[in-house]
Amino acid sequence: MSRLRERAFPTLRASCIAYEDADVIVVDKPPFVPTQASRQGATDDLPARLRAFLSGRDGAEAYVGTHQRLDQATSGLIAYGKRREANAWLARAFEGREVGKVYAAVVSGERLPQRALWEDALAEGNDGRVEVVPRGVGGAVLARTEMTVVARRENRALLTLRIETGRTHQIRAQCRHRGAPIIGDTWYGGAPCRRLALASIALSIPRPNGIAIAAQIELPTALADALDVPHRDVLFDAAYRDVVLRDAAERRYGLAHDADTTCFRWLNEAGDGTPGLAADVYGEHVVLHAYQDGDFTSFAEDLVERGAAGVYLKRRPKSASRLDESAIRALAPADPIAGVAAEAESEVRENGIPYLVRLGDGLSTGLFLDQRANRARVRDESGGARVLNLFSYTCAFSIAAATGGAREVVSVDAAKKQLERGARGFAHAGLDAALHETIADDAFDVLDRMARRGRTFDLVICDPPTFSSTKRTRFTSGKMWIDLAARLLRVLAPGGRILATSNDRRASQADLRNAFRQAAKATEVRLAQVKDLSPPTDYPVLSYDEPHLSAVWARR
Repeated sequence: MSRLRERAFPTLRASCIAYEDADVIVVDKPPFVPTQASRQGATDDLPARLRAFLSGRDGAEAYVGTHQRLDQATSGLIAYGKRREANAWLARAFEGREVGKVYAAVVSGERLPQRALWEDALAEGNDGRVEVVPRGVGGAVLARTEMTVVARRENRALLTLRIETGRTHQIRAQCRHRGAPIIGDTWYGGAPCRRLALASIALSIPRPNGIAIAAQIELPTALADALDVPHRDVLFDAAYRDVVLRDAAERRYGLAHDADTTCFRWLNEAGDGTPGLAADVYGEHVVLHAYQDGDFTSFAEDLVERGAAGVYLKRRPKSASRLDESAIRALAPADPIAGVAAEAESEVRENGIPYLVRLGDGLSTGLFLDQRANRARVRDESGGARVLNLFSYTCAFSIAAATGGAREVVSVDAAKKQLERGARGFAHAGLDAALHETIADDAFDVLDRMARRGRTFDLVICDPPTFSSTKRTRFTSGKMWIDLAARLLRVLAPGGRILATSNDRRASQADLRNAFRQAAKATEVRLAQVKDLSPPTDYPVLSYDEPHLSAVWARR
């Protein structure tokens, strides 16, 4: 394992063990860690990680028996059996509701009494959320919670909640029903926050010998922050930075330990509690993207302490389209601001595909990490297809398509030097670039020529910059997407697909989707499907309606 992954993304921190004896271990689960496998063969869930941690620590294969679960977004205490012989009495305790469970939550709203017993019938609603429903509704289950207000701050309150039943989303649904949604629980109407302000803080389990197991933790820092609504600066508050980096690392544990992927986003601005700052992992190095002023040296040195070989800084201007080379060098130094430099051109891997990147070469690296899922889709959809990649930059999508077995890939970009980098990328990935075509020209002109000649493609990829200009064409994201979408449809073969993406934060996912629907009407091309694509998991946002990257998949 690499030094960065071992130190910054460990299997499990010893400090997470809240209680342990020969039969039982109680873990203080970090937020974002699932308590059950998300897919076949996954090893990022807490039981798998705990098993690996205990096996590595004790030198023998560990047993981990599961008896309870916590939501992935919820942190706090959860118990596991360490011996099969303990399973019977642990199961009786949990199934018989003999286990004491106390949670802490920070909620918004001022209408809660000091104490209350909540007894509600719960059922899953049409939108997938759990709802409080009238008693007697078919399929509803009873939920009982003892609520106490511990502290109040303006329109927020810190609660302790002793639950007698362990229903799915019990606390979240009951708080929402009373007009006091949990902070960070935007799905249930809560105010945006980098994480769900809900934690399991106390757990007691009776033993057959009459001596109960008891574990308790202090209020997590994130909940205290949610109550007091602080405005701390991650650049200068080392304690806050430590919590944020650890939580963000837990969120990406699966990516960090994926042998086929060595590049991903570690911090995504406000979605991870670092507004105005993002951090990307490229192999053993980290690239900081700063959208605010400040001295990032101490932050970078902290990342080196956590295992990064070196840290590069790229300050992001509001518009980079008209900057000259000297201005770009000032914003994005060629040398790292901490640690050692990477090779001028180095390899990273994404879903098993090798790509070449340049970490010290201007504001971009040659690979946009937010397109990882989309490149995987392109690879999977390219078998035997004729593929057109517009605004191709260094041809990452083209390489993915060729790896997936495309019979023809045409890469179009106005910058010849980027296409030359793409050719080197093809060769590095073991592909024959000569079998595919590159066109150094204006994408709009190329589309018009192809349409006139009747040239069509089975898969068209279009990821334009927010603003671009050539000698003949000027493109600005927004209403011009309708015209661009119409040109794409004219070169799309029957049954063909289009992947269109935009990183213009002023335009919504709905705007991009509507552009294709209007273009289809204008060109009289019938689209069988226009589907929104989900944002990548390592680019979290504060609210469900704020995707980092707008992306649609259209099928003729």
